[in-house]
Amino acid sequence: MRRVAAIALRSLLVDLARLRSPETAASPLAVVLTQQQDRDERSVLGNTRISAVSPEAVELGVRPGMTVAAARARSADLRVRVVHAARVKQTLCAIAEACLAFGATTATSLGARWSDDELVWVDVTGCAHLHASSEIEGERVLAGLISARVAQLGHACRVAIASGPRIAAAVARFAPESPRALVIPPKKNREALHRLPIAALPMSAATTQWLESLGLGLIRDLANVPRASLGARLGRECADVMLLIDGDDRAPLCAYVPEVSPTESLSLEYAIERAEQIVFVAKALCDRIGARLEGRGEGALLLVLTLTYDRAFVTGDARTASFPVVLPSPLCRAADLLSVLRTRIDALGHQALVRAPIAQVALTAAQVVVRALSTAAMFEPEAKAVRALPRLCAELVAELGDGCVGTLAVADSWRITERTVLLPFGAPRPRELRRLHATGAEPLRLARTPRPADVQAYELVLRSESIEWWKPGKHADCTEWATAWVVPTGARAMLRMSSNETLIVGWMD
Repeated sequence: MRRVAAIALRSLLVDLARLRSPETAASPLAVVLTQQQDRDERSVLGNTRISAVSPEAVELGVRPGMTVAAARARSADLRVRVVHAARVKQTLCAIAEACLAFGATTATSLGARWSDDELVWVDVTGCAHLHASSEIEGERVLAGLISARVAQLGHACRVAIASGPRIAAAVARFAPESPRALVIPPKKNREALHRLPIAALPMSAATTQWLESLGLGLIRDLANVPRASLGARLGRECADVMLLIDGDDRAPLCAYVPEVSPTESLSLEYAIERAEQIVFVAKALCDRIGARLEGRGEGALLLVLTLTYDRAFVTGDARTASFPVVLPSPLCRAADLLSVLRTRIDALGHQALVRAPIAQVALTAAQVVVRALSTAAMFEPEAKAVRALPRLCAELVAELGDGCVGTLAVADSWRITERTVLLPFGAPRPRELRRLHATGAEPLRLARTPRPADVQAYELVLRSESIEWWKPGKHADCTEWATAWVVPTGARAMLRMSSNETLIVGWMD
């Protein structure tokens, strides 16, 4: 039997408004939902209808559907904020993506014709035994984990599990508050649905009001009405309603397909002007990106931090600036992403980042790969370095730059200066090569730029002539390689000596 978890985000609009305006955390708040991207609080008129209100505003008598003027008449301290529909869609998709960690299929109310509320579904069929021996107890644990994951993204929710998406959504939205998880056992859909109000059924508002005017408050009362008399009134909704009254829910889920490069952004009501504030905003973005990557089972190899400056100070193409962050190995945990991003922000500095007041911060996982998972041993401890090394290498790359951190390997080359290469962290090592020079020393590390040296005593190592003549490029007729102790540096150097000059090309330590 199919089991579906429904996530009801009853205060999503209020959460999004307060995430953008933290100063409204304890104030009565009204939210206006708009489809226009360029609309803000300055364009809200007195006759604009309110879409959602906070609990503080409800205590003052403000209700959804009121005009802004009528709501302000109830409370002079009421704050009105605008939330765009595109932001709601992005949030629902992010939650669906993060919940892929609990089920193979997720869906949102954006693709469901029978629900207009903010809902996310997860198909958890066969997943209960992964969390407890009992199926019901396992689903209760699973519901708690889903609720905790959504709370990690900064949203309050209510989770219910039932045999069908519409019944699970109805229980999550209209069931009485309970300290335990809302789990409807299999074959108990009918009993659970009959305890709910008729507003939980997929009917129009006019039909619901007409039934309530007849004294039919609960679905149990509607089930006792003769079916023949209801058919003419319900019309096209009759077939779905009759099946749900009997506890039969066969509605399909429109599977959510994640985007290739997940992006999280945050628009700021008050522009920021310090690099420390960018780190504070980046933490929220890393939490969301990390939850989405963990749900997808992927890791990021390239992060792009995009800053949008206030249009009052910068215009045109210079209004946005992007800063790539290369990760040597796939990372997905929010703490690891934030640590690397903080190191990169500190390395760039205030002057490079804050060219003008910043109005929006976005973070994109531009390149993602599937993470290679390994089975954990039950009786053997895991070394902490296994988890710490990828993060450490990523921090070093963010601070020193790409190409400065890696693993030394021997290359297949006859030239001494090309015998050692720096492979990216995690890249496969080349096959073992035999020693091309039977005797003589070779440098362990090379200098970035060869520099002249003035030495009196040296030890000749070898002499080369026309090395790899079959490759394009210039080849010296005769070159002598020697080692010598360089006093200023206090180290033994590898020298390349010719008739014209003597250069330090590497070090022997």
